[in-house]
Amino acid sequence: MSRGVALPCDNEEQWRRHLELFSHVNRCRDVKSLQTLLSSIARVANPRGQNLGVSGLGIFFKRFASPEETDRFFESTLPFIANLAASLKELCGGVVSIPLLNAGEERSISLKRSVVSSLLACGVLCAFPAGRHVGVLDFAGFYNCFNNLASNKKKSQPAKLRCIFHYFDRLKECGLKNITGHVIYSRRVLSDLPTLDWWIGNAQLLCTVEVFENGAIENCGEEALQVDFAARHVGGGVLRTGSVQEEIRFCINPELIVSMLFTEPMESHEAVVIRGTERFSDYAGYAQTLQFAGDYQDKSKCDDVGNLLTTIIAIDATNVKNLKGISQYSQDMILRELLKAYAGFSSPQPDLPVVPPSTTSADSRTAKQELMEFANQLVAGIMDEVKDSITASEQPDVLAHQQTQSLSDFADRQVAAIFQSVNEMSQSSPPPPTSVGEFSSSLVAGLVKSAPETAFIEQLRSSTAEKSVVRYVDRLVSEVISSALTEHVSEGAQQSLEDWAHHLVMEIIHSAIHSNTVKPGKYEYKAVATGNWGCGAFGGDPQLKSLIQWMAVSAAGRPAMWYYTYEDKRVAKLKEVTKHVTRNRWTVGDLMRALMEYSETYYGKTRKAGKRPHLIDMFDFVISR
Repeated sequence: MSRGVALPCDNEEQWRRHLELFSHVNRCRDVKSLQTLLSSIARVANPRGQNLGVSGLGIFFKRFASPEETDRFFESTLPFIANLAASLKELCGGVVSIPLLNAGEERSISLKRSVVSSLLACGVLCAFPAGRHVGVLDFAGFYNCFNNLASNKKKSQPAKLRCIFHYFDRLKECGLKNITGHVIYSRRVLSDLPTLDWWIGNAQLLCTVEVFENGAIENCGEEALQVDFAARHVGGGVLRTGSVQEEIRFCINPELIVSMLFTEPMESHEAVVIRGTERFSDYAGYAQTLQFAGDYQDKSKCDDVGNLLTTIIAIDATNVKNLKGISQYSQDMILRELLKAYAGFSSPQPDLPVVPPSTTSADSRTAKQELMEFANQLVAGIMDEVKDSITASEQPDVLAHQQTQSLSDFADRQVAAIFQSVNEMSQSSPPPPTSVGEFSSSLVAGLVKSAPETAFIEQLRSSTAEKSVVRYVDRLVSEVISSALTEHVSEGAQQSLEDWAHHLVMEIIHSAIHSNTVKPGKYEYKAVATGNWGCGAFGGDPQLKSLIQWMAVSAAGRPAMWYYTYEDKRVAKLKEVTKHVTRNRWTVGDLMRALMEYSETYYGKTRKAGKRPHLIDMFDFVISR
């Protein structure tokens, strides 16, 4: 079993040398001494690699940084970064590797935000290997991109570096102890791939669309899922010269950058979901005109365990620019983009509010204590089973089949207990309580007295009203077990697992609450905030991409799509077309049939005849239907 990505503290001798070099930061008083130090750190991280210089960093301080910026960096920012990097082993609690988010495998990795900041600090000091593969945070390559800049013409590279340095200035200002919560990095994988017939036959009504000419996706906070127009390798060119939507987002939310360390490239039926990052910087401009515009105070809300509720969905569009853009109208290409968008927007669980609206503040305090106690009971039970199974195994990295089955059976009992209680309350008289406090009390009482039967779970699985919640709980329990099999190498890793399991169990409880306080099929999913996905450097048609995303958002059961046009005139008629379609109560299948007709008429027939398609406006075509 793979241990994942080795951290700089993995090798004791190498880590000792890193710590020694980190301690020399206080001697750096100018760019030359800093370059010498970072080159030494990079050589320790790349003992068999080339001699890595960081001469490009000097260009930033000589050509772009003001004297005030330079003084602040050497006197305050740099020493803080070095201390943060040196704290990595302590903050990780003995964990020396991070599991990979492997292609084809749906799983999540939860990291304390303090650990995320330490990993970034190690990256800034060049303590990771160089290159462009998984397991790398190549800041040395990032710095050396400055060598290719022509004078002051390209402002984006200095802007990106300023955002990252500002992140550390903010951490120093507020104190690392006040940075609470976790960042949850997840790979979402579609197991049942929707076919052309599935889309054509989809009877789901198209959702509401709100069109915004001004504003930006990243300003939505936790109110909507925020789409990252990603590259197949998440982060794209953020640590190179890239400076468009994804790279900008990774700079203003630097905790996103850590995902590049352990996330394998996405396949066509996958998306990457990152929850819990904070935005620290404001910006102006775009691409080559990008500028750092100062501090940004993120007002996003947190859940009950302190995790920010901001959720970013990374989906990669197909680059059709080299294909002259025509192939994007083919049936296969439309299906591919639908599959990708659906992977990002669909979810096995509702996006739950922290507390139902009817709950008073007093109820919330009582409920939180009861939920915490209940969560701790479940986590303790799961961890006992995990530890017993590990102790019984002769091979610590591999659990015998019967031990794994025992753990799975235990997980099933926990799932059954939760839903047995929910089921009992839904049949009780008076009506089921809506207060979180009343509900959690009943839930704990029901768990104690209930002896759930397998038949109940089977019955629940067949219920349309509860099916999505059951799938969610099953997935979360599976993630806890999967994490247990890979992170039990030390006491510190066990603590990390317990923290993560606690977070997941809290989400399970929220799912159980939600399944009882709303009508069947009326889960409160978040809207999706998106825009011209894949329509810049990748050459996509924003009319086609807006309709594709609209279908995917609707098929995923989400209530609305918030579309930011960024004043692109090519989608000026989006309000008109969505008004026409919704007024006529079109379904996902209706719009899919219209797109297939467009594809066949203006791509398929002309391609068969060996001619270049003469395309008409897609919005006009849809309205004419």
